[in-house]
Amino acid sequence: MACVITSDEDDVLNAELSAEIYPGQEITLEKSRLIGICVDGKTSFERTMKRTVGKVLEEKNIVLDSDDMVVPSVDTVVKSDMTITVERVDLSQETVETEIPY
Repeated sequence: MACVITSDEDDVLNAELSAEIYPGQEITLEKSRLIGICVDGKTSFERTMKRTVGKVLEEKNIVLDSDDMVVPSVDTVVKSDMTITVERVDLSQETVETEIPY
């Protein structure tokens, strides 16, 4: 019996492809996920094995400021074809005084 499994470069297989297999052997393939990451108006498509949005951002060296908004939230479980959006929030305010006539 033949079995064909396709994998991507970032997938993790617990056995060497050239290894001999034997009855009862458990072989696992952990698939990476293709996701979109939008930061500062630029979107890139990346493969990841990370399980949460926060871990993906760490893996991709995307540093968040305390005011930045992440959609979906950093605790969200990563799914294939999802897009993570980081919106930079600038809370600095500028005060402008203007005279308003009665």
